[in-house]
This record gives sequence, C-alpha cells and structure tokens, in this order.
Amino acid sequence: MPEVFNYSADWFEFFEKNKFSEKFIMEDLSFSNLNMLVDKFTIQLRVKLESIFHENNYLHKEHFLIREIQYQYMFYTLTRKAYIKCIAEVNASIERNGCAFF
Repeated sequence: MPEVFNYSADWFEFFEKNKFSEKFIMEDLSFSNLNMLVDKFTIQLRVKLESIFHENNYLHKEHFLIREIQYQYMFYTLTRKAYIKCIAEVNASIERNGCAFF
C-alpha cells in the first residue's frame, strides 16, 4: 500500500513543479508533444511507469502514457482542491477558536 501513496506523491510533486495547464494535459496532449512532458519525469517516476507498463502487458506505450498522465492529473487537481479547502478550514478555525477545532 505505501507504494500507491509514493506513486501519487510523485505525480503530485511532478505537477506542482511543472505547472502544466489543464487544457494542455486534458485536451492538447498528443503523441507529438508527449516526449516534451516525459523528459520532465523524475527517474523514480519513469521507473514506476515502466514497471506498470510491463506488469500489465500494455501494447502501446504512448497510449498508456497519455492515459496515465491524464488520469493522474485529474487525481492531482481533485486532491489539490481538497487540500486547499482543508487548509482554509483549519486556518478559519484557528482564527475563530484560537485552535484547530472543527
């Protein structure tokens, strides 16, 4: 189970660091610009993606990469929004109560 969290954390770090637009990831990502994005992967992320690709016997690496990048970006945006909301609630509670009670 810890591998799943590390994998998600690797993606979160990747998207936070590179600041790709949602339009680019969800609409414009294609075979022609995929390598530009893949070149920015950390070694750890590359190794994990290779492992997933080979474990599942996928046939087309580019299709797999585009699908995985888009899936992970959707997860990242949902997670980030929830994180921001949670931090805002904690900060508001601290202002109201002097501590983080909900």
